[in-house]
Amino acid sequence: MKKNKKLIVIMLKVMLLISVTFSFTSIKAESTTVRTDYQNIQYWSDQEILDYLQTVYRDSDGNPVFQHSKQSSLGYTYYLNYDLIRTKGAAVYGTYSNVYTETGVTNDYKNGQYRYYGLTVSLTPFPNKEFPPDNLVTYDVSTRNFTEKPWDPPYVAASFKARKTVWMDTE
Repeated sequence: MKKNKKLIVIMLKVMLLISVTFSFTSIKAESTTVRTDYQNIQYWSDQEILDYLQTVYRDSDGNPVFQHSKQSSLGYTYYLNYDLIRTKGAAVYGTYSNVYTETGVTNDYKNGQYRYYGLTVSLTPFPNKEFPPDNLVTYDVSTRNFTEKPWDPPYVAASFKARKTVWMDTE
């Protein structure tokens, strides 16, 4: 019985090794045509950018994730924004003005920046990392009323003036 188990384990390891080897071989074969001069992406043509995205980003079935255009369930067609890919490195469909049309999410504008660049592959808002924060914490942390002994219920009750309720009564 033990010999059979050892034989099965060895066979499974060999099968796993073979499948991993083939998957790495196919990845290597696909990636040989990928450009590597990312610092010069602003000079790439639209087709070169699309070829790069389709070669590198694939779903679990091996199909390219990015296409030249994306059809929404609402009937709109959004195109890859090649200018944003070149300037910001963000693979976005549509523009800032398409965010509300597709998702109903308001695209705020502050300090010359929109909250969202456009739409992701799944047609959800693509966040702009340069959008200014909504709130800045400018107060001194030492002025906050911190609970010194959160493990001590009487101290907590006294600090926050908890009112007595039926379930708190122990008398």
